[in-house]
Amino acid sequence: MTQAEFRALFSPATSQRLYFNHAAVSPLADPVLDAMNAHLARRREGSSETWPKAWEAAQSLRDLYAQLVHTTPDRIALMPNTATGLNILASGLTWEKGDRILLNEHEFPANVIPFRNLERLGVTLDFVKAEKGTLTVEAFEKAITPRTKLLSISIVQYMTGFRADVKALAELCHRHHIIFSVDAIQALGVLPVDVKDGIDFLATGGHKWLQSPLGSGFLFVTRELQDRIQQAHLGYMSLEQPEKFSDFTQPISEEARRYELGAFNAVNCVGAREAIALLLAADQKVVFQHVRRLVRHFSERLSETNFRPVFEFPEANSSGIFIFTHRDSSRNQAMLEAITARDVVISLRDMGLRLSPHYYNTIAEIDAFIDILKEIG
Repeated sequence: MTQAEFRALFSPATSQRLYFNHAAVSPLADPVLDAMNAHLARRREGSSETWPKAWEAAQSLRDLYAQLVHTTPDRIALMPNTATGLNILASGLTWEKGDRILLNEHEFPANVIPFRNLERLGVTLDFVKAEKGTLTVEAFEKAITPRTKLLSISIVQYMTGFRADVKALAELCHRHHIIFSVDAIQALGVLPVDVKDGIDFLATGGHKWLQSPLGSGFLFVTRELQDRIQQAHLGYMSLEQPEKFSDFTQPISEEARRYELGAFNAVNCVGAREAIALLLAADQKVVFQHVRRLVRHFSERLSETNFRPVFEFPEANSSGIFIFTHRDSSRNQAMLEAITARDVVISLRDMGLRLSPHYYNTIAEIDAFIDILKEIG
């Protein structure tokens, strides 16, 4: 799918404003909304096709998520958000007093709080400090102790835009017999992710770069790690044959869908299926190249304004997120208000203003935003 074809699917958003806030919540493409409305219409009408079509959407959505991260559908479970997936990992492992978990100081709470809950069991959280936003493999290696059991990191940091070296961190973890978990919510949909790089566990929500409904997402888990997770909650959808309602003694599914407890969010599944199919048709490598081109162009032209970058990472550690600030950072809130008043959507985070464009955005839109920054700055 070409960039122009992809952009045409977002005309309600692109015709009304400059939208550069995909690290927060994305607009929905026309086919996504159409699929969701069609499901709700069937439900409203009491159509006999409502459940079969929803069931088929859930099955095919697992297939699409599997394609997205280069695994098989049996390793995928549908989740409502990142935190739910990470709680399955945190609550399912066997922990002993003195065990340690390695995180970093810039993590989003979804990748901290599920593990902080383990402090009541005597587990300690260690936080690696970033150097000008950079998190090196060497810094993580120095922080490893004999009791470090798990390392969890966002592939892309929401606050800085730093992109971790996933493969190198996976190799580090496995060399020390540490579980390697990733929060992929700021990566999937905009840059290629391959779980074969050594990822043991992955959790994500779909409402950001995956351009899916709020309340959609998934987890990936290797079979080896699944065997170590003592599942805290079960439901009829966890069973090997969930349609056999009277068989209470049947075994739990050997697939990762065992973590899907009961009736799934059907309207989200039909919408997410369309969204993921579109992104796969666009090709994650092509999407990332386009988004990086937009971000680089913005960075280069920012010097023409009274704003400046907060972080400048090497290309290997750059992402779809770019943090910038007014030269008087105390004015950032006022700048955000002025930007918003001109129908431009971005975010303000702790470190500065955050730009996060997607595949449907254009160089012309970036230039238009630079003109606005010149005007207000």
